[in-house]
Amino acid sequence: MTRGAPGAEPALAVPPWCEVEPGTGPVLLVAPHGGRRPVYDAAGAPLRRRVNDLYTPELTRRLATALGAGRIINHGLDRNAVDLNRLSDVRRDAPVFLAHIVEAIGAGIARHGAVEVVFVHGWNNGQAKCDIGIGGRDSGHGVTPADGASLTVTPDYLATRVASLQAACAATGIAAPIGEKYPAGHRNNLLQAFSQRFRASADPALRQLHDWSAAGRLNALQLELGIPLRWPGGVRDRFVRAAVAAFDAGPGRRPALGSTPATTARPHARGATLQLYDPHTRVGVLAGMGGPGPGARAGRLVLFFDEQRVALFTGEEGRDPGLGVPPMHVERTADELTLAFDGPVLVLDDGRYYLDVEDAMARSRLANVRLEAHWRLVTATDHGPAFGRVDGAVAVDGRAVRLRTQGFCNLGVPGPAASAQHMAVAASFGEGLGLLARTNGGGLGFAVRFEPPHAEKLPLSDARIEVTADPFTPGRLTVPWGTNELVEAELRSRLAIVRPLANGAYARITFGVARCAWRGTTGWGLYEYGRVVSAAARISSGTAVPP
Repeated sequence: MTRGAPGAEPALAVPPWCEVEPGTGPVLLVAPHGGRRPVYDAAGAPLRRRVNDLYTPELTRRLATALGAGRIINHGLDRNAVDLNRLSDVRRDAPVFLAHIVEAIGAGIARHGAVEVVFVHGWNNGQAKCDIGIGGRDSGHGVTPADGASLTVTPDYLATRVASLQAACAATGIAAPIGEKYPAGHRNNLLQAFSQRFRASADPALRQLHDWSAAGRLNALQLELGIPLRWPGGVRDRFVRAAVAAFDAGPGRRPALGSTPATTARPHARGATLQLYDPHTRVGVLAGMGGPGPGARAGRLVLFFDEQRVALFTGEEGRDPGLGVPPMHVERTADELTLAFDGPVLVLDDGRYYLDVEDAMARSRLANVRLEAHWRLVTATDHGPAFGRVDGAVAVDGRAVRLRTQGFCNLGVPGPAASAQHMAVAASFGEGLGLLARTNGGGLGFAVRFEPPHAEKLPLSDARIEVTADPFTPGRLTVPWGTNELVEAELRSRLAIVRPLANGAYARITFGVARCAWRGTTGWGLYEYGRVVSAAARISSGTAVPP
């Protein structure tokens, strides 16, 4: 902690949730979201809570040591209590945080003439990506300020330091766009205090930051770091080396040309999904790629290993998504689909912990997954779900198994995106035979039997749900099939999540592996079960969260 020198002005008090250390160089690192929130109470109603930026304190300390930089780290304050990236929260509830930043900048300017402030944030994106926020977005023809924003760096700093960071990241396989997801342009974003936006403010700290910025003595940026850049592992090591190379090069140094590695475009498909389970290797796959908006694409991959262990990847591309959602690629024709993935994922031993996303992520480790799955059509409905054979392989941290099973294509977006009351089971029963059943809370639904050369579609009423210790955790699904038949699905694994709905309620969604019985035969597949929870509901802890 900082301490006052003998005879000097009394040092600012350092609150117990904060870490303040001076540096010897002109860089100041700030981590505002390094605290933790209380673990979700399964006995209470869900809350709309944001996830703190896990591993940013550890990463900030490592960068500060390598650069000789000063650091100010919130390591204990939950952003849901006080958000230290919101200027209004800081001024009202934690003015000492801004005071420490201003004091550190003043000391740095006195020593070096200018200071660079780097805010270290976390982006819960599974890609090796660092989104650089400076108050604007890169349109491909230059950086344009976001609505009403001011850029927080000078043109020369953008052309040198920011460009050097982008080049250093690209050289090691890390994408570093400017403002793709988080431009840091909102007036209440703390980074905007480091622009010339608040020159008329009554707050002396904001006026001082404006004066330094206007005099060219202060540049500031925020780094929104994807999961692989923060979790311990090789990608984080590469990012640290890239950041040190960029910020240790001295101001005004322009990046070397040709440092960005070439990429090879691959065909891709919009809105493609693949769902399968191989009972021999006990591997399940839920994968989907779709367009969340104009010119954008999102991808999601969920793997089930040994039923309850799960691996999760989510990623998105904001512009020019011609390569899919790296490291995930989908190639699709009318009768075939190939899914390829080679990159880091979060692995969690028990998927039920995802009821509290922050807790689940904190319990997860980073592992490298290599997946190749080739699906070939056997039977399809008209303009809807299709059933086919799957060949491929999957490896986790180098341990590979062969995939040879059957699976479904074009079932819609995988489980985590669902939000309404519903149930679905998709299972295969021997060569060429698959069953799909889906219902919703309104009593409507459908069932499809895939058996070459036909796909027979039947109306379906609500299925019977047998729950375990609470009404949201299913244990068995009984699906009425036709007139006198039933499909019994024993649910062997559970990944539980909570999604907020627009009306203030929530959807509790569980999905995983199902062992099915039909006509005396056994099938295997994946299921999904969603139930709406009112904001005032009480959820029994029962089996919702593992002990």
